[in-house]
Amino acid sequence: METTAKRFTRAMRWAVAFSLLAGFLLGGCASAERTGGLVISGLPRVTAPILGQVGITPTGQNIVLTNGTPFWCRWFAYGTELGQTGPGDQLVGSKYFEPLSPQIPVAVMCYRDPGFTQTQYVGAGGRVAHFSRGRASGISWPLRAGELVTPEGVQSAAGLGVNYPQPDTGQVGRIVEMPRESWNATAAVQIVNNTLFTMTQGIEGTSRFSTNAGGLYYASFRELLGPGRQMTGQLVFTDRGRLVGTYDFSFGVPSTGVIAYQLIVSPWMIRR
Repeated sequence: METTAKRFTRAMRWAVAFSLLAGFLLGGCASAERTGGLVISGLPRVTAPILGQVGITPTGQNIVLTNGTPFWCRWFAYGTELGQTGPGDQLVGSKYFEPLSPQIPVAVMCYRDPGFTQTQYVGAGGRVAHFSRGRASGISWPLRAGELVTPEGVQSAAGLGVNYPQPDTGQVGRIVEMPRESWNATAAVQIVNNTLFTMTQGIEGTSRFSTNAGGLYYASFRELLGPGRQMTGQLVFTDRGRLVGTYDFSFGVPSTGVIAYQLIVSPWMIRR
Protein backbone atom coordinates (compact mmCIF):
# COMPACT_ATOMS: atom_id res chain seq x y z
CA MET A 1 0.00 0.00 0.00
CA GLU A 2 1.28 3.43 -0.98
CA THR A 3 2.20 5.53 2.02
CA THR A 4 1.37 9.18 2.52
CA ALA A 5 5.06 10.12 2.16
CA LYS A 6 5.31 8.43 -1.24
CA ARG A 7 2.16 10.17 -2.49
CA PHE A 8 3.54 13.50 -1.32
CA THR A 9 6.90 12.89 -3.07
CA ARG A 10 5.19 11.97 -6.34
CA ALA A 11 3.00 15.08 -6.19
CA MET A 12 6.06 17.26 -5.63
CA ARG A 13 7.81 15.74 -8.66
CA TRP A 14 4.80 16.50 -10.86
CA ALA A 15 4.69 20.05 -9.53
CA VAL A 16 8.38 20.61 -10.30
CA ALA A 17 8.04 19.12 -13.78
CA PHE A 18 5.03 21.32 -14.54
CA SER A 19 6.89 24.41 -13.30
CA LEU A 20 9.91 23.65 -15.47
CA LEU A 21 7.71 23.10 -18.54
CA ALA A 22 5.79 26.34 -17.97
CA GLY A 23 9.02 28.24 -17.48
CA PHE A 24 10.38 26.88 -20.75
CA LEU A 25 7.25 27.76 -22.73
CA LEU A 26 6.68 31.22 -21.28
CA GLY A 27 10.19 32.28 -20.37
CA GLY A 28 12.50 30.26 -22.62
CA CYS A 29 10.53 31.07 -25.79
CA ALA A 30 9.90 34.69 -24.86
CA SER A 31 11.78 37.53 -26.41
CA ALA A 32 13.99 39.63 -24.19
CA GLU A 33 15.46 43.07 -24.68
CA ARG A 34 17.94 44.83 -22.41
CA THR A 35 17.31 48.54 -22.07
CA GLY A 36 19.28 50.72 -19.67
CA GLY A 37 20.13 47.83 -17.33
CA LEU A 38 16.56 46.46 -17.35
CA VAL A 39 15.55 43.22 -19.01
CA ILE A 40 12.10 43.42 -20.57
CA SER A 41 10.57 40.06 -21.41
CA GLY A 42 7.49 39.45 -23.50
CA LEU A 43 5.30 36.47 -24.20
CA PRO A 44 5.86 34.57 -27.45
CA ARG A 45 4.06 36.06 -30.44
CA VAL A 46 1.06 34.00 -31.45
CA THR A 47 0.16 33.90 -35.12
CA ALA A 48 -2.72 32.26 -36.94
CA PRO A 49 -1.71 31.54 -40.56
CA ILE A 50 -5.25 30.46 -41.44
CA LEU A 51 -6.47 34.04 -40.86
CA GLY A 52 -3.95 35.39 -43.31
CA GLN A 53 -5.07 32.91 -45.94
CA VAL A 54 -8.61 34.34 -45.92
CA GLY A 55 -7.46 37.95 -45.91
CA ILE A 56 -7.62 38.88 -42.22
CA THR A 57 -4.58 40.80 -41.02
CA PRO A 58 -4.36 42.31 -37.53
CA THR A 59 -2.56 45.43 -38.80
CA GLY A 60 -4.90 45.92 -41.73
CA GLN A 61 -4.24 47.17 -45.24
CA ASN A 62 -4.40 50.86 -45.96
CA ILE A 63 -4.15 53.40 -48.75
CA VAL A 64 -2.82 56.89 -48.07
CA LEU A 65 -3.78 59.66 -50.51
CA THR A 66 -1.78 62.88 -50.16
CA ASN A 67 -2.64 66.06 -52.02
CA GLY A 68 0.77 67.38 -53.05
CA THR A 69 -0.71 70.00 -55.39
CA PRO A 70 -1.70 73.63 -54.77
CA PHE A 71 -5.27 72.72 -55.75
CA TRP A 72 -8.40 71.46 -53.97
CA CYS A 73 -9.19 67.88 -54.96
CA ARG A 74 -11.94 65.24 -54.79
CA TRP A 75 -11.01 61.56 -54.57
CA PHE A 76 -13.08 58.59 -55.81
CA ALA A 77 -12.83 54.80 -55.63
CA TYR A 78 -15.36 52.39 -57.14
CA GLY A 79 -17.47 55.42 -58.08
CA THR A 80 -17.76 56.53 -54.44
CA GLU A 81 -16.34 59.85 -53.26
CA LEU A 82 -13.80 59.18 -50.52
CA GLY A 83 -13.39 62.81 -49.49
CA GLN A 84 -11.91 66.17 -50.40
CA THR A 85 -8.44 67.51 -49.68
CA GLY A 86 -6.81 70.90 -49.68
CA PRO A 87 -3.09 71.41 -50.39
CA GLY A 88 -1.04 69.09 -48.16
CA ASP A 89 -4.06 67.21 -46.77
CA GLN A 90 -4.35 63.42 -46.56
CA LEU A 91 -7.03 60.76 -46.71
CA VAL A 92 -6.33 57.37 -45.10
CA GLY A 93 -8.55 54.42 -45.92
CA SER A 94 -8.12 51.13 -44.05
CA LYS A 95 -9.27 47.60 -44.81
CA TYR A 96 -9.06 44.92 -42.12
CA PHE A 97 -10.62 42.11 -44.13
CA GLU A 98 -9.87 41.69 -47.81
CA PRO A 99 -10.23 38.14 -49.16
CA LEU A 100 -10.33 38.90 -52.92
CA SER A 101 -6.98 40.61 -53.72
CA PRO A 102 -8.89 43.36 -55.56
CA GLN A 103 -7.76 46.06 -57.92
CA ILE A 104 -9.19 49.43 -56.86
CA PRO A 105 -9.57 52.30 -59.36
CA VAL A 106 -8.73 55.61 -57.65
CA ALA A 107 -9.49 58.85 -59.50
CA VAL A 108 -8.92 62.46 -58.47
CA MET A 109 -10.41 65.68 -59.87
CA CYS A 110 -8.89 69.01 -58.87
CA TYR A 111 -10.00 72.67 -58.83
CA ARG A 112 -8.32 76.05 -58.43
CA ASP A 113 -11.01 77.40 -56.11
CA PRO A 114 -9.91 78.00 -52.52
CA GLY A 115 -12.13 75.68 -50.55
CA PHE A 116 -14.49 73.44 -52.45
CA THR A 117 -16.75 75.66 -54.53
CA GLN A 118 -15.61 73.56 -57.55
CA THR A 119 -16.16 76.07 -60.33
CA GLN A 120 -12.61 76.33 -61.75
CA TYR A 121 -11.85 72.80 -62.92
CA VAL A 122 -8.13 72.04 -63.38
CA GLY A 123 -7.96 68.41 -64.48
CA ALA A 124 -7.91 64.78 -63.39
CA GLY A 125 -5.58 61.89 -62.68
CA GLY A 126 -5.92 58.25 -61.69
CA ARG A 127 -4.21 55.11 -60.49
CA VAL A 128 -5.19 51.50 -59.90
CA ALA A 129 -4.31 50.22 -56.42
CA HIS A 130 -3.93 46.50 -55.72
CA PHE A 131 -4.45 44.92 -52.30
CA SER A 132 -2.98 41.49 -51.66
CA ARG A 133 -5.05 38.88 -49.87
CA GLY A 134 -3.65 37.73 -46.54
CA ARG A 135 -0.75 40.19 -46.49
CA ALA A 136 -0.59 43.47 -44.62
CA SER A 137 0.29 46.15 -47.13
CA GLY A 138 0.23 49.89 -47.48
CA ILE A 139 -0.31 51.89 -50.67
CA SER A 140 0.71 55.52 -50.90
CA TRP A 141 -0.14 58.03 -53.62
CA PRO A 142 1.41 61.48 -53.13
CA LEU A 143 -0.38 63.34 -55.94
CA ARG A 144 1.74 65.82 -57.89
CA ALA A 145 0.48 68.60 -60.16
CA GLY A 146 2.35 67.02 -63.09
CA GLU A 147 0.15 63.90 -62.83
CA LEU A 148 -2.97 65.88 -63.63
CA VAL A 149 -4.18 66.19 -67.22
CA THR A 150 -6.22 69.25 -68.13
CA PRO A 151 -9.36 69.13 -70.29
CA GLU A 152 -7.22 70.70 -73.04
CA GLY A 153 -4.86 67.70 -72.93
CA VAL A 154 -1.93 69.37 -71.13
CA GLN A 155 0.06 67.17 -68.76
CA SER A 156 2.76 69.12 -66.92
CA ALA A 157 3.01 71.21 -63.81
CA ALA A 158 4.13 74.19 -65.90
CA GLY A 159 1.25 73.80 -68.32
CA LEU A 160 -1.23 73.84 -65.46
CA GLY A 161 -0.17 77.34 -64.49
CA VAL A 162 0.45 76.43 -60.85
CA ASN A 163 -0.75 79.08 -58.42
CA TYR A 164 1.86 81.48 -57.07
CA PRO A 165 2.45 82.09 -54.27
CA GLN A 166 1.78 78.60 -53.00
CA PRO A 167 -1.36 78.38 -50.85
CA ASP A 168 -1.30 77.79 -47.12
CA THR A 169 -1.74 74.23 -45.90
CA GLY A 170 -3.29 72.90 -42.74
CA GLN A 171 -1.94 69.38 -43.42
CA VAL A 172 -5.20 67.86 -42.27
CA GLY A 173 -5.45 64.06 -42.16
CA ARG A 174 -8.74 62.14 -42.11
CA ILE A 175 -9.60 58.45 -41.92
CA VAL A 176 -12.20 57.47 -44.50
CA GLU A 177 -14.13 54.30 -45.20
CA MET A 178 -12.93 52.47 -48.29
CA PRO A 179 -15.65 51.01 -50.52
CA ARG A 180 -15.32 47.48 -51.84
CA GLU A 181 -16.62 45.08 -54.45
CA SER A 182 -17.68 41.90 -52.70
CA TRP A 183 -18.31 39.53 -55.64
CA ASN A 184 -15.35 37.32 -56.53
CA ALA A 185 -15.70 37.73 -60.31
CA THR A 186 -16.09 41.44 -60.98
CA ALA A 187 -14.95 44.01 -63.53
CA ALA A 188 -14.91 47.50 -62.01
CA VAL A 189 -15.12 50.16 -64.76
CA GLN A 190 -14.47 53.80 -63.78
CA ILE A 191 -14.39 56.60 -66.38
CA VAL A 192 -13.65 60.30 -65.90
CA ASN A 193 -14.75 62.80 -68.55
CA ASN A 194 -11.64 64.96 -68.66
CA THR A 195 -12.64 66.88 -71.78
CA LEU A 196 -14.46 70.12 -72.54
CA PHE A 197 -17.28 68.18 -74.18
CA THR A 198 -20.37 66.26 -73.11
CA MET A 199 -19.61 62.54 -72.94
CA THR A 200 -22.29 59.86 -73.26
CA GLN A 201 -21.29 56.46 -71.88
CA GLY A 202 -22.57 53.14 -73.16
CA ILE A 203 -21.72 49.48 -72.56
CA GLU A 204 -22.47 46.92 -75.27
CA GLY A 205 -24.42 49.55 -77.20
CA THR A 206 -26.74 50.37 -74.31
CA SER A 207 -26.77 54.09 -73.49
CA ARG A 208 -26.18 54.86 -69.83
CA PHE A 209 -25.98 58.60 -69.12
CA SER A 210 -24.03 61.72 -69.96
CA THR A 211 -21.40 63.68 -68.03
CA ASN A 212 -19.69 67.03 -68.51
CA ALA A 213 -16.08 68.03 -67.73
CA GLY A 214 -15.01 66.51 -64.42
CA GLY A 215 -17.90 64.04 -64.41
CA LEU A 216 -17.39 60.43 -63.37
CA TYR A 217 -19.11 57.23 -64.50
CA TYR A 218 -18.81 53.91 -62.69
CA ALA A 219 -20.32 50.48 -63.27
CA SER A 220 -19.45 46.95 -62.12
CA PHE A 221 -20.07 43.78 -64.11
CA ARG A 222 -20.16 40.34 -62.54
CA GLU A 223 -19.64 36.83 -63.83
CA LEU A 224 -22.03 34.35 -62.25
CA LEU A 225 -21.17 30.87 -63.50
CA GLY A 226 -19.13 31.16 -66.70
CA PRO A 227 -15.38 31.31 -67.41
CA GLY A 228 -15.46 35.09 -67.93
CA ARG A 229 -16.31 37.21 -70.94
CA GLN A 230 -15.21 40.20 -73.03
CA MET A 231 -17.33 43.34 -73.18
CA THR A 232 -17.11 46.61 -75.10
CA GLY A 233 -17.75 50.23 -74.16
CA GLN A 234 -18.67 53.17 -76.36
CA LEU A 235 -18.18 56.88 -75.65
CA VAL A 236 -19.73 59.63 -77.78
CA PHE A 237 -18.64 63.28 -77.45
CA THR A 238 -20.78 66.25 -78.40
CA ASP A 239 -20.47 70.02 -78.21
CA ARG A 240 -23.81 71.79 -77.75
CA GLY A 241 -25.54 68.98 -79.58
CA ARG A 242 -23.00 68.69 -82.42
CA LEU A 243 -20.91 65.54 -82.82
CA VAL A 244 -17.23 65.89 -81.87
CA GLY A 245 -16.10 62.26 -82.06
CA THR A 246 -16.13 58.83 -80.42
CA TYR A 247 -13.97 56.46 -78.41
CA ASP A 248 -14.43 52.74 -77.86
CA PHE A 249 -12.73 50.30 -75.53
CA SER A 250 -12.96 46.70 -74.37
CA PHE A 251 -12.56 44.99 -71.02
CA GLY A 252 -12.86 41.51 -69.58
CA VAL A 253 -15.10 40.26 -66.80
CA PRO A 254 -12.97 37.72 -64.88
CA SER A 255 -14.08 34.32 -63.60
CA THR A 256 -12.38 35.13 -60.28
CA GLY A 257 -11.03 38.25 -58.64
CA VAL A 258 -11.82 41.96 -58.92
CA ILE A 259 -10.24 43.62 -61.97
CA ALA A 260 -10.27 47.40 -62.40
CA TYR A 261 -10.46 49.34 -65.67
CA GLN A 262 -9.98 53.08 -65.34
CA LEU A 263 -10.09 55.65 -68.11
CA ILE A 264 -9.15 59.28 -67.65
CA VAL A 265 -10.52 60.39 -71.03
CA SER A 266 -8.58 63.30 -72.55
CA PRO A 267 -9.33 65.17 -75.79
CA TRP A 268 -6.47 63.51 -77.69
CA MET A 269 -8.20 60.14 -77.19
CA ILE A 270 -11.28 61.24 -79.16
CA ARG A 271 -11.48 59.76 -82.66
CA ARG A 272 -12.86 62.40 -84.97
